[in-house]
Amino acid sequence: MLARSYAHALNQLLSTLPAYEGDRIIRSFLGVLARRGHRALLPRIVRELSRIHTSGSSNKPVVLVPRGSERETLQSRIDAICSQLAIEPTTLAWQEDDRVVGGFLIRTKHAQYDATYRRALITLYQKLAS
Repeated sequence: MLARSYAHALNQLLSTLPAYEGDRIIRSFLGVLARRGHRALLPRIVRELSRIHTSGSSNKPVVLVPRGSERETLQSRIDAICSQLAIEPTTLAWQEDDRVVGGFLIRTKHAQYDATYRRALITLYQKLAS
């Protein structure tokens, strides 16, 4: 979670400042990690930055599906959700993600629709626990 926070903060900072400031920002960021004793998080921060740049931060909506899933089986459900979110289904970028076990996840710049099995299991657990 901390690595994700660092990655989002760094991404936001780098996207708002001019490109020539990038070197200075990275050096300062590495200094902050060292002072706080969080240098071991660096590989996870880089991985999260990569995820941000490939899926979440772009203007193009992304649908994350399990590896090896059949697109046709999910297409009708995804089309229905896209109409609710006012997204054109043809603009979706499809990505296979090992963290998605079943179902799908749609991410846009400002919204996320989670129809994964994980979300369903969490909801079921919360209902049983209360």
